[in-house]
Amino acid sequence: MFFKNTPPSQKAVQVCQEAINVTRKRKKHADFSFASFLTSLFSTHWNSLKRSKTDT
Repeated sequence: MFFKNTPPSQKAVQVCQEAINVTRKRKKHADFSFASFLTSLFSTHWNSLKRSKTDT
């Protein structure tokens, strides 16, 4: 994968942007359900990032 050399946070942002671009091409009701899924996914990733910083 082309994500290997990028930091986790940058990878997450990139994935989010790509997913948003994909959902924009779909119907509006799909946007809401996918956006909520994306938000929960990102918040989980962000929490794990903060946890790893406090552990060190």
